[in-house]
This record gives sequence, C-alpha cells and structure tokens, in this order.
Amino acid sequence: MGNKIKNILKKIKLKRTTVLIGVFVLFAFIVTKQLFSLQILQGKDYISKFHTRTTKTRILKSTRGNIYDRNGVLLASNQLAFTVTLEDNGSYKSSREKNLAINGVAYRVLKILEKNKDVPFAKSHIEIGENGEYAFDIQNGLNLDRFKADVYGHPYISDLTKKEKKSSANDIINYLASDERFGLIMPKNEAYTKEELKENGLPEKLSKKDLLDLCNIRLALSSNSFKKYLPVTIATNVSQKSIASIMENLQSFKGIDVVEDSIRKYKDDDSLGPILGYTGKASTEELDDLRKKDPKYSQDAIVGKAGIEKYEELYLHGTDGKETVYVDNLGKVLQIDKKSIVEPKVGDDVHLTIDANYQDVIYNILKQRLAGILLTKIDNTKFFDKDSIEDSKDIRIPIYDVYTALFTNRVIDISKFEKTNATPLEKSLYEKLKGKQKTVFDVLNNRLTAEDTPLKKDEPKEIQDYLNYVVNNLLIDKLGIISKDEIKYNDPHVKSWMDEGNTTIRDFLNYAASKNWIDINKISPKGEYLSSNEVYNYLSKYLLDYLKTDREFSQLLYKYMLLD
Repeated sequence: MGNKIKNILKKIKLKRTTVLIGVFVLFAFIVTKQLFSLQILQGKDYISKFHTRTTKTRILKSTRGNIYDRNGVLLASNQLAFTVTLEDNGSYKSSREKNLAINGVAYRVLKILEKNKDVPFAKSHIEIGENGEYAFDIQNGLNLDRFKADVYGHPYISDLTKKEKKSSANDIINYLASDERFGLIMPKNEAYTKEELKENGLPEKLSKKDLLDLCNIRLALSSNSFKKYLPVTIATNVSQKSIASIMENLQSFKGIDVVEDSIRKYKDDDSLGPILGYTGKASTEELDDLRKKDPKYSQDAIVGKAGIEKYEELYLHGTDGKETVYVDNLGKVLQIDKKSIVEPKVGDDVHLTIDANYQDVIYNILKQRLAGILLTKIDNTKFFDKDSIEDSKDIRIPIYDVYTALFTNRVIDISKFEKTNATPLEKSLYEKLKGKQKTVFDVLNNRLTAEDTPLKKDEPKEIQDYLNYVVNNLLIDKLGIISKDEIKYNDPHVKSWMDEGNTTIRDFLNYAASKNWIDINKISPKGEYLSSNEVYNYLSKYLLDYLKTDREFSQLLYKYMLLD
C-alpha cells in the first residue's frame, strides 16, 4: 500500500515539502474556522455561560432603627459617614510582588488617616500596652485561644500546637509580619531593596504601631481569601480631609474604595449611656448566637454590645440587602448585575418608656448627692484602719486615697509629664519619679539577685506592694510569663508566697523556674534550652527592663511619692 502511494506521488511529481505545506495549510484552516466559530458565532453564549459559573452574592448592609424616649425625643440615630475599604483585586506574579503592593497601598492610606487623626477600623486582640510593648486585650481563655487558632489558620482550637497556644502577642505579630504570612519583615537574604520599598511607598523600617495596623488589615483581608469580591473596612467615619487625599490618589491605590456608610449617633447625655449601650463589630460568639435567631447576619455585622442596643438588637438591626456580582477566577469583580439588587430594609424604631429630660435631672441630683456624701467622709489623713470599726457608716476616706485615685483612674494622665510640652510642675514631678524609680529599682534588684534578703512578710508595706505587683499582677496576670495553667496554687511554696509571705521573691521565682512554670519563649529571644538558673537570670533582667516603661507600676510609685 505504501509503495502504491509513493508511485502515485512520483507520477504526479509532488515533493515531500509540498505535501507538508499542504497539510499545515489544512490544519491552519481548520483551527481558524474553529476559532471563528468559538469567538464570533458562539462568543456571546460562552461568555454568558462563563459569567453564570462565576456569579457571587454580595451583602448590602442595612441601617439600624432609631431609638426614641416616651416623648419622641431622638436618643440614637444614624449619621451619614464615609468608609474606606480595601479589596484584594490585583493580579500578581509572586507572593513577594503581592505583599509589596498590598502593604504599600495599606501603609500609604494609613499615613493619610494618621495625618488627619482618623482611627483605623481593623482591629485584633492585640494592642500596644502602656509600656510600649504588644499585649493581648483579653485574658487567657476561650476567646484568646480562638483568636490564636484564627491567626494560625486552624478551624478548631484543639488543632493548636503547644507552642502556638503559648504564643505571646509579640510572637503573633512576628509571625504575621514574616515572609511566611504578609511579608512585612523579610529575612536578610530576601530583604526588599530600597528601590522596591520606594516604588511601593514603604519605609525602610516600620514603627510598632504601623506594624500592628498593617497586620490587622492583612489579617482581615486574609479572612476573605476565598471571597476576594468582599472588601474589608480600613476606617469608618473618615474626615473630609482624608477622603480628599485618598480620592486624589485613588488611581495609584489599587483595591481602595470610598463608600457611603452610616455611624451611630447618641444624644449627648451621660445619664443615657448605660441605658442605650453601644454598637460594635460582632464577635464570633455573638454571631453564632444571633444566627440561631436570624441566619442572615453577615460576617462583619455591626451589632448591639450593651444596653437597649443589645437587648433590642433583632428589631434595630434591620435586614441586609444583596446584589449579584460577576467575578473572575481570582475573585475580582467584573460586573454588577443591576437586576439582582435587593435593597436593604431599615431596622425598626424602638420607643422607650423613659423621659430623657427627667433622666438627666435625676442623674445630676444623684451625682451632687453622692459628691456631698463623699465630701463628708473625707479626712485629711494618709491612712484609715477599716478593720477597727464595727459599723460601715463610720468608714472614713483618707484624702491621700483620693489623690491616688486621680492617678490610678487616669483622671491625671501621667504620660503627659514626660512630653516636651509639659508644664514646669509636670516636668518636676517626672524628674522626681525618675529619682524614685532608681531607688526602688535598686531595692528590687537586691531582692531579685541577693541571697540574704528579708521574707516578704518582714518587708515594709511599700516594698511588699512592689513585690506583689511584680509577681501577681505582672508575671502571672498581665504578661502570662508564669503560666496560670501550669502553676499549682495548692503547692506549699505558692501558698507561702501568696498567703503567708514566708518566702522571698528570689526563692519563689527560682522555684517557679525549677517547676517549668515560666514560659521561656517570652523572656529569651534565643529560644534554646536553659537551666533553671539561666531562666531566673533572664527573668530578672527582663523584669527590671520592663518596669521602666510600665505605666501601672509608675502609678504605684506616684502613690508612695504622694504619701512621702
């Protein structure tokens, strides 16, 4: 058969190249015809089918109902405001390019907000404490564990490793800022070049606040990783100055948008605050409870947190609307289906039985009466022995307790004393504080390092207060360096410290180190194995450094400065 074909080709005198060219021309004709059919003849049908496969539903937020008193006086209403949002709608060749672009846009917008004193909306359970270090805003418990599980991408708290569960606020920020997550801080061998940073509007070094704000925004954005068509809120109730600056640069702010929103406005009356309550972003637990009653609550719903706002939440919240959007395979919005829009319904109004005017009058009368009672109970003394009286009506209030309360309740803001614009009196007090600090730190250093020191019960009351603050308030409650889960409160050594005072701080902390109650990762940057003595040495140094910037400890120092 093959020979016959060859003979036929020889007879018609065709070359092999001619045959090949003919075959290629035939194939090209077939492909061109198919492309014409797909793109021209059936193009609309294919586009329509593609869009149908990639439609998503987006929530349109409702407006809360108003709250009125019995006379129709408006107590809580909604005020038009502007919100800045960020959407992950870019296409990137690598995670490095993506991190640079998103971090750069977020940073530049944050700087505009900061300049005009607008506060970022995206928050987590991490804040910058009074000592300038990262700290959790909630104590150890279920909520904190749920937050850690979300950070590390675990669906269940039980999935947390032991190391992840013990993560400090600083550990979490370092993890989120690393190249493993959001690329805010890169390892030396992969560090961003000055040109890359400049091109994306990023500084060579981020402040603690900037790092926290950027981590919060990226964390919120990552929660929408499978729903990129849903923007996250960067800031609400943004000033006109910020809006103008953002709109001027909107072309270079990829993913940024400014949308109309509403904020809650309350009648300016202190007496109504506890009654009306307030609103805020729903927590995971609150959403779970509310969705049992109304499954339509969105993930970023604003709900009542206290008072009438919380009690009448289901009436005030209203019904969210929705719209259908077409998105590509990356989640980027291509088009909004106008016909699919379901407008949101405003929440129901709530009318209370209280009279706002009466409430204000009664509140002021009670305030004056309580102030009068307080004044009759104040004595110009430093101390009062409450244990020596039999009837509570005979209790007296030393004037020095009132002075101390001005500091502890932050009526007097001690952070202003060290500012350059502080008054001469404030600067003088700050200089005295530094002198007091030095004296007290010398005592604490002695108690932490010296072998032959008094038992706690034999110390002056002032020193006892300092020692109790360091261990009970700071190491256990505030920093969690001594783990509440590990410490055994029925242990004789613990009872001796907590209840009896029959031990020294040095002996107690050495005992805690020997029992592995101290979280080494929080005090040693190296993270290697340490002996109990090495743990104690690290802890002593860490404590003294920390106390220098701890506001609560400074308040305790001011208390004894007043008494002196």
